Amino acid sequence: MSKFVFTSDFSNKLSRLALGERQLSDSACKAVEIFPACEIAIPCAIFNKADLHKVTGVGMGTTMAYELARIRSGTAKHKATIAYELRDVTLMNGALYKWRFKHGIAYSGDLHHQFGRVESIDDAGVLAHSWLGSRYFGHWIRDDMPLAMLATTMGKSVGIDRKCTTHQKRFAEIFSVHVETLPPVAHLSKIVVLSDSHYNQGKITRWREMRERIAQRKGKNLFKGVMLLRGATGEARVLLNEAEIAQRMSALGFYVANPAEVDLDTFIENAAGAEIVISVEGSQLANGFVCMKETGTMLVLQPPFRFNNIYKDACDALGTRYAFVVGDAKGQGFTVDVDAVERMVDQISGQRVVQS
Repeated sequence: MSKFVFTSDFSNKLSRLALGERQLSDSACKAVEIFPACEIAIPCAIFNKADLHKVTGVGMGTTMAYELARIRSGTAKHKATIAYELRDVTLMNGALYKWRFKHGIAYSGDLHHQFGRVESIDDAGVLAHSWLGSRYFGHWIRDDMPLAMLATTMGKSVGIDRKCTTHQKRFAEIFSVHVETLPPVAHLSKIVVLSDSHYNQGKITRWREMRERIAQRKGKNLFKGVMLLRGATGEARVLLNEAEIAQRMSALGFYVANPAEVDLDTFIENAAGAEIVISVEGSQLANGFVCMKETGTMLVLQPPFRFNNIYKDACDALGTRYAFVVGDAKGQGFTVDVDAVERMVDQISGQRVVQS
């Protein structure tokens, strides 16, 4: 099989555009490398080659060529984590401004123009919020939580006022994350902004710490794996026979739950240390990402019209295996063959036994 070499730049292209990273280096008065860049060998995803013929489209911000490179073996390059010190910036409308520079922190910031008294802060601290983390729960877990953990070690962890769900608040408690809220409109004499969207060793270490904290809360229930229900939440990609697949997986010994609809501590007790995590491609997979074993496998049920393997990059960085099954479009959603899912579970289980 041909080898592909790609970088985490492409997978974070949308993030870079939203966060303004192209201008961070120009606008900062100081830049310090916190963790160096790295290059890792990546394995091929586990999948049925015939499934690729079902794919009709990909997710926003990616291409079919890149998704094919993602799922094949090769090498991934991840940039360094850099701390940029900014001076004399304005915080307003969920973004930092300095002349033509804009660093977005909130997805909806531009929709709510904020006026009023401008507070002045000499040393704001270290920014622990990202633009993508304000919009997607998956990025909030994978990026903003480790970002805040790093910010806390460097000083005061700060961000803007965000409405967090009960689950997000509980996750923050488990990860010992506390972010102080900045005023909605302020002049900041100094603030540190971290470029930390890349999967270098520093990010990997914090992910492992997050998983260790989750693992400590594992209950006595022993399941073969976990299936996360998505239902009709989030962006439209409804798995029409999700209940049928859930019933089969439950019969095979899987813990089945919609993480948004159960108490988080109960979910963690049953999901911590999972060998296999199954779900439709989407942010709810983040719950499984932080709960599963590092030697486990993530099995993603892919809509044929939105083939996206964003979790492949994160799994590769941690050494977690990644697998997928592509479904068939039907009406306003898609279906996935139940037998195909069970066969993939058997294949994953067999490979894990061989590897161990």
